[in-house]
Amino acid sequence: FLIRHPAKVINSYIKKNSLRNINDIGFKQQFEIFKKIEKNKLKCVVINADDILINPSRTIKKLCKKLNINFSKKMLKWKKGKRKSDGIWSSVWYKDVEKSTTFSSYKSEKLYVPKKYFKIYTEALKYYERMKKYSI
Repeated sequence: FLIRHPAKVINSYIKKNSLRNINDIGFKQQFEIFKKIEKNKLKCVVINADDILINPSRTIKKLCKKLNINFSKKMLKWKKGKRKSDGIWSSVWYKDVEKSTTFSSYKSEKLYVPKKYFKIYTEALKYYERMKKYSI
């Protein structure tokens, strides 16, 4: 599970979409899937997107260890451009990734959510915080 702070998700989402309710951004659905996996005592991994940006090498190494695969420095870089593996949302969300060759540097920022989305934010934050405890 890849998690990201709700304020960041909301602010990104509203640049290109209308945000009507919590279901539009997937926090509730992701948490429900997480609970089912947990209830069935299945293994899973939770990664915080900020941790990848703060220290990509350390976080990807932890992920590899959890998945029992070998880490390679090649996992930290890629070629510019589109990839078939990017999926249907690449044209909407991946423009910066297509221009990059590695992870962006983490930028500490003040988290702000427009007042009209505060109810959605507080609900999403509840799911985010519950999953964040399991983050590698």
